[in-house]
Amino acid sequence: GLDLHLHNVPKALGVLTRQWCGAGVHFVSFKLETDAAVLEEKATGNLHRYDMHAVVANLLHNYKREVRIYTRDLAAAANGEGERHSMELIQLAAESSTGGAGDTAMSAVVEIEDELVAKLHRSMVPE
Repeated sequence: GLDLHLHNVPKALGVLTRQWCGAGVHFVSFKLETDAAVLEEKATGNLHRYDMHAVVANLLHNYKREVRIYTRDLAAAANGEGERHSMELIQLAAESSTGGAGDTAMSAVVEIEDELVAKLHRSMVPE
């Protein structure tokens, strides 16, 4: 039979952001949880602990319809005001992600990822 041995290893996110990549690189991590009570705590913890520019967080039960984007407030940190963050909620109407009852087969289905990628691109890429 199969004999599998697992070992805890440190996350590589901190090493990646602090040692491997220079300025100008934007890091986004993802957090999926089953419990809404711990989602913000874990997402903002990862945001600050691993120096992420954004953490995309969602709940398992509605991950196709709702996503939260947590971002660091870099100005507050630079002014010595501590680790602050903001959160933006992206929600799709139920019919947007499923095609809806009145849609034809030719209608475009909007996915939450379309909105997410567009939002992240606008916030990180200067025009």
